[in-house]
Amino acid sequence: MVLTSVSGCAFALTSPDPNRAPADPPECDTGKGLVGIDGLLGGAFALGSLAALGGEEAGVAALTGLIGVAFIASAVRGNTAVNECRVAMAEFRGRPTLEDDQPKVATKKPPPRKPAQPPTVMQPPPEDPYETAPYQVPHQPPAVVVAPVKPAPGKPVPPPARPEPAPEPEDWKDFWMEVP
Repeated sequence: MVLTSVSGCAFALTSPDPNRAPADPPECDTGKGLVGIDGLLGGAFALGSLAALGGEEAGVAALTGLIGVAFIASAVRGNTAVNECRVAMAEFRGRPTLEDDQPKVATKKPPPRKPAQPPTVMQPPPEDPYETAPYQVPHQPPAVVVAPVKPAPGKPVPPPARPEPAPEPEDWKDFWMEVP
C-alpha cells in the first residue's frame, strides 16, 4: 500500500498561470519524471488487475484496477500540464513553439513555363551493313585446303601407323614420389 501513497504525483505538476504578466517568466514544471513514474505504476496495477481477474478474485481485481486508473489519470493530467509549460517557456524565450515547427506551405511563385517545342520526328536507324552481308575476317589469308592423296589403282592402302604404348615401369617406387 506504500505505492498508493505516491498515487497522483503528476497531479501536483503545475501549468503556467494564465493571468501572469507577459514580461514575467512562466513558473511551472517542465520535467516529465513524475509522469513516467505514474504511467509505469498505472500499467503495473492494470496488469495486476488482469491477473486477479484470471485468478477469479473480482474484489481484488476491482481495487487494483481503480488504483491503476488513478495513476494513469494522474500521468495524463501531468503530461498536459508539462506540455503547456514547455510551450509557454518557448514563447517567453522567443523560440518557435510546437505549432511553429510544422512545415510551411511555399508561397513562392513557380518559374514561368517554357513554350512547348514541336515534337521531334524520329528517323529510322541506318541499315546495319553487317546484317545483310556475311561477316568476313579482314586481313586474313585464304585457308589452304589439302586434298587427301589417292593411292594408285591396284595397290592396297597401308593402315595408319599406331603409336607404341609407353612401357610400364618395372619398379613402381620410381613412379611414386613422396612430397615432404
